[in-house]
Amino acid sequence: MHRCEEVALARMVEIEEHRQHIMQGLLEYEMRKEQREMDESSKEDTANSFGSRDGPQDGVAKADENQA
Repeated sequence: MHRCEEVALARMVEIEEHRQHIMQGLLEYEMRKEQREMDESSKEDTANSFGSRDGPQDGVAKADENQA
């Protein structure tokens, strides 16, 4: 194999390793993003379940005050 071919092959290997590293980082980012979204939605669900107990009653009381 000529020197130029060896250099080109070595460079191709470096580029492929770098590409794999980038893809791994993207996969990890997507997993963290999905986990963060699930955590936020579960927090919202928890907040909504607490708020739903108080919310409609407060709304009825305010509606009664407005009608009076």
